[in-house]
Amino acid sequence: MAEAGIVVSADSHVVEPPEMFTPLQKRFGERAPKMVHNEERGDMLDLGDGTFGRAIGGFLIAGHDVASPETRAMSRLGYKIARPGLYDIKARLEDQDLDGVSAEVLYPSILFNVYQLEDVEIIKATFACYNDWLADYAKEAPERLYPLACVQLHDIDAAIGEMERVAKLGHVGLCIPATAPATKTYTDRFYDKFWAAAQDMDMPLTMHIFTGASPRYGSPTNLQGNLGYTLAFVGVAVTVGDHCGSFSRRSGSGSERPSA
Repeated sequence: MAEAGIVVSADSHVVEPPEMFTPLQKRFGERAPKMVHNEERGDMLDLGDGTFGRAIGGFLIAGHDVASPETRAMSRLGYKIARPGLYDIKARLEDQDLDGVSAEVLYPSILFNVYQLEDVEIIKATFACYNDWLADYAKEAPERLYPLACVQLHDIDAAIGEMERVAKLGHVGLCIPATAPATKTYTDRFYDKFWAAAQDMDMPLTMHIFTGASPRYGSPTNLQGNLGYTLAFVGVAVTVGDHCGSFSRRSGSGSERPSA
């Protein structure tokens, strides 16, 4: 590794394997999220409700021209083009050394769309399976792989229970949706109990693009292609703005403008 001090990737990802979804299929049948192969898009997540998540290949083509026909054809191969380091921890650490990275904070990849499901029990079960799998994955290199668990925020008591459980498994923080469920924005007092529990447990909360629990990740329109990707941060901006506005309203500082 290059002598450049400690370099931590704060936004690394894993790509969830197909077998991670097997227990869900046994429990929920056709309603369960599962990996399928689509001839046009390759391997992708079938969310079980008639909708589909992002294709796997898009997470495995770093360093290639995304717009080229060759890259698109390669992307359709899905898991077949994955580097060994995707699942082999020894190979992943070798990739870290190659890149001069000391450690990685790990986010999911294909689970992001699960936040938009309406069946809360399936969301809970899917995230629990992922959290167990990721804890096992990261424990082979605890000083270089730092996992973030996923939780839903429809059922606050269940979310707090899952937070307590995953902390014992070695997770160092939580992924929460970048936009709250459509029925309650994050400034609603409904979430106060959860914020307090996360603070008491010293569990950082993270919000990644494409993780909104509201339609279109909080975007006002159904943006497609490169424009949709470019504006993927909009949901996060709305959430942050709502928090800032709420603080101003509660403190009484939002109703007056400074004098000229």
